[in-house]
Amino acid sequence: MLGRVLRDRRVQAGLKVAQLAALAGIRRETLSRIEAGRTRVAADTLIQLTDLITVPPTEWVRPWVEEETSLRALLFITRHLIDRGELDSVRLIFERVRTLARLSPNHLRGEVYHQWGRYAYAVGSYGRALHWMRLAERSAQQSSDPYERAVATYNRALALSRTRTIAQTVAKFDAAISGFQDIAHRRERAYAQLERANFLLRMGSYREALADYRHAAGDLRATPWFFDCRLGQIICISQVRSIKTAAGIMPALSSLANDPERQAMFHHNFAVFYRQLGLLECALTHLSAALESGTSDASSTAATLAEACLCRIMVGDHPGALLALARFESLEGSKDPQDLWTMAALSFVLRGASLPTPSLPESLRDDHEHRLGTALSLLFSFGHASSRTKELVHQANNH
Repeated sequence: MLGRVLRDRRVQAGLKVAQLAALAGIRRETLSRIEAGRTRVAADTLIQLTDLITVPPTEWVRPWVEEETSLRALLFITRHLIDRGELDSVRLIFERVRTLARLSPNHLRGEVYHQWGRYAYAVGSYGRALHWMRLAERSAQQSSDPYERAVATYNRALALSRTRTIAQTVAKFDAAISGFQDIAHRRERAYAQLERANFLLRMGSYREALADYRHAAGDLRATPWFFDCRLGQIICISQVRSIKTAAGIMPALSSLANDPERQAMFHHNFAVFYRQLGLLECALTHLSAALESGTSDASSTAATLAEACLCRIMVGDHPGALLALARFESLEGSKDPQDLWTMAALSFVLRGASLPTPSLPESLRDDHEHRLGTALSLLFSFGHASSRTKELVHQANNH
């Protein structure tokens, strides 16, 4: 029973009923009834209580779901858990949501689709995310609220951006940007422009991405995403102008990297510039800083380990490269297929083992094979690779 879970955790925290009620902004009698199971707790109050007495979702979600009959409350908690990255308990809520959604109004079904899409996106199931976001957009088109329609289109564009269907993705981003522009939501329009720029950057459309980053930066200047805009601009500059120019601008970005994730991004990209300029020791210094940033983003850490493994091979530090490879292999969480391909090649270089082939959608294979070849050819850019390493590289390329 949920009430018993809350009561036991409150006692462990050393709080009296009146103390916890005051902290949560509810009446003492209300908390007593919640703990006794005589009244249902509101979703926002539940979040407050579990935060105050540090109850992990794995302890309270199941008993709460068994008692909750409001679809709105279930969706509220789902949004909260996805926002916090607490994904393990979300699927349990969806089992209950699926039952209640069959009898819900259309706009609530659209929100159900939206949250299913967000969850699928968060766990890396981009095909499923696209399916749910398509349904959410279709449902939103029946709404009289233009903001709701624009948000649904934007979320579908995000899901599409992972499939690399360029024309359709750009068209959806354009529609979302236009929708936010029509209702004067400048901040949301800037977020959409930023994500459009990120997509164009991944596709290699550097000049178009650079223009989008500059436009988005104007409305995101006072937000953490201003860092993302500036970093995107610098990466584009490295492609349309020169790496040396980009590396010269990069230090000014340090003051904007005010959280572990952005610190890791800053050091990782600075390391890439240094590696491309042949300054491998500087690159390794920044890669070490990226790994020590404390980021919880497994994909970002995997990318940094792949870069560190490559740089270690280039300087002839094979033990260090093997250590980076081992850390990469033991790292839990989603990893970009490009990094998997790069590390598969470097594993072959270091160990002489047969080259594994990660499972990739056919639409992505050419791009990843190009990156694989690029990663291997970099080993010839400097005179640090041994003859044995070069022999293995030739074998890997022929493979």
